[in-house]
Amino acid sequence: MINKLQDWAKTRGYRIAWGDASIVMEIRKEFDTLLVEGEIDRAFYKSNLDWFVYPKGITLKEPKSVIIVAVPLAAHTLAFQLDGDELETILPPTYVKYKKLFGQVHDDLAASVIRDTCCSEILQAPLKATATRLGLATYGRNNITYIEGLGSYFQFVGILTDAELPPSGGSSSGNPKMNPECMHCTICFEACPTRAIRQKRVLLSAERCFTLQSESHEPWPRWIQPVLDRCFSAQTCLIGCLQCQVVCPRNQGLLRTEPAGISFTAAETEWILAGKPCDSHPLGMDIKAKFDEIDMFKDYRCFTKNLRELVKQL
Repeated sequence: MINKLQDWAKTRGYRIAWGDASIVMEIRKEFDTLLVEGEIDRAFYKSNLDWFVYPKGITLKEPKSVIIVAVPLAAHTLAFQLDGDELETILPPTYVKYKKLFGQVHDDLAASVIRDTCCSEILQAPLKATATRLGLATYGRNNITYIEGLGSYFQFVGILTDAELPPSGGSSSGNPKMNPECMHCTICFEACPTRAIRQKRVLLSAERCFTLQSESHEPWPRWIQPVLDRCFSAQTCLIGCLQCQVVCPRNQGLLRTEPAGISFTAAETEWILAGKPCDSHPLGMDIKAKFDEIDMFKDYRCFTKNLRELVKQL
């Protein structure tokens, strides 16, 4: 099966690593320790990591191995007609059809390799931590993971299986460790508009990260309002942020951008800016269909909030 896994990943341009399923439980214990020690903000943990209850919720009776797949991705452009001009915004890699990719990769791998003799399911766990433990990726100062040749522009997919696989490579334990190249580099630290990146540790002050705030339906918190002009200036990301990534030396020349395949008319843009519902009116339903095409209608309220601010900062 090892050769099949390697060939499967290579023919698709993916990167892959695997190891003992016990790694996931070890990561859960490490997260609990970081929470107790105050290294992770409790409010952030409750809102964003409380779902990590492994091994509860899994269907496999005897999970033996975890597989992490890194799928290279491009950023996507999304266009809005505004005041007679076209406003082009960016959706960073991992946003367009994010959830669908998990099922596609799992089903492909299961049909091509695993299903011959074993069972599998999608892994619900912190995939960055799992990937670094398996030696597939390393952390940058910005707490984003990097893979040689891909930079940080990829999406992890985790798969749990009852197949017993020998470790594919190196592994590490304990708190996240920084890339040696990042030890004396502060480029991303200086680029971060909200100072979420820390100088003396790899763990991000995630509660201050602009990406997290842009993904929230809630109004902008007071503390971020003075720097919103910086958040929307360098890269016109409609959701998420690329500022610490585009300046990173390890990412130079690696970001690909392609059209998302949809654009919004002037009337649709006005509708979104007004925050009108999309459940009954024909225009609203057309907008919903476009967001559904990229599997992002769940973020409609975020788009409204962010687009308003982006237009304000123009």
